[in-house]
Amino acid sequence: IRMTNAKEGTKNAPAEKISDAFKEDSLSEISAEVEKNIRVLLKNGDSIYYDCLYLCCDTSAVLEEQTDFKSESFKQKETETGTLTQKKIRYRNLKKKELVNIKARMEEAKIQKVLLTPSDKNGLIYFCDKDGNQKGEGYSGCFYIEKTKEGLVVVNEVLIETYLKYVLPSEMPTYFSKEALMAQAVCARTFAYRQMKGKEYAAFGADLDDSTSFQVYHKRPRFEVTDKAVEETKGLVLTYGKELITCYYYSTSCGYSQSMEV
Repeated sequence: IRMTNAKEGTKNAPAEKISDAFKEDSLSEISAEVEKNIRVLLKNGDSIYYDCLYLCCDTSAVLEEQTDFKSESFKQKETETGTLTQKKIRYRNLKKKELVNIKARMEEAKIQKVLLTPSDKNGLIYFCDKDGNQKGEGYSGCFYIEKTKEGLVVVNEVLIETYLKYVLPSEMPTYFSKEALMAQAVCARTFAYRQMKGKEYAAFGADLDDSTSFQVYHKRPRFEVTDKAVEETKGLVLTYGKELITCYYYSTSCGYSQSMEV
C-alpha cells in the first residue's frame, strides 16, 4: 500500500473518469479537484415515496419551482441543437422555520419538481409534522423533490465529506477505536465514490439511498469522534488496478471472513 495523489487536471471529472486519477493497487487520495457532491435518495421506511411532505429550514431558504427539469441545475439538454437552455423558474423566498407543505404547494402551482436550498451554506433542512414540529436531525445541502404517480421522491444533495460524517456513526459504534473508525471512514468514502457509477436511482438523479441497501445515512447524529475520523482521512479511498474497489463491509462478524475461492 502506498499513498498517492490524484492526477492534476481532473476538475469536475465525471464519476467514470475518477479512476484515471489513481495509481495501481493503492490507498489513494482524491484531490480537491475531483471532490464532489453526492445525491442520496431519502427513503420513507421501506418505500422511496412520500404521500405527504412537510419541510422547514433553520435559516431562510429558497424554493425553486419548475414544471419540468433535469436534476443538474434545472437544465435540460436539447438533443437537436446540443445546447443547454434553462426553462422558466419561479423562486419563492421562505422565512426561517417557515413550514412548507410540499405536496399542497406542488398541486397548487401545478409543478412536478422543486429544489429547496437554505440561504446559508450551513443551514439545515428538517422533516416536520403538519404542525411544524421537527422530526430528527436536520440535513445539510439541498433537497430535490419530484412528484410521481406513486408519491413524492426526495433526494438530498450534499458534500461527500459531510455525507460521511452522518454515515460513520450510523454504521459503526462511536466507542470503537480511533483506528477502526478511520478505516471505516476510508471504506465508506470508497463505497460512496464507487456508487456514483450506479444506475439504480439514475431516473431520480440519485447515486444511492440512505438504507442498508447501500450505506446507512443520517440515522444517528454527528459525533466529534466520528467527525474527526472523517477529517483525518479526508479524500482517502481504496483502489486496485487504478479502479475504486467495491468496498463491502458487514455489521456482525464471528472474527473470520470466508475465502473468495469457490
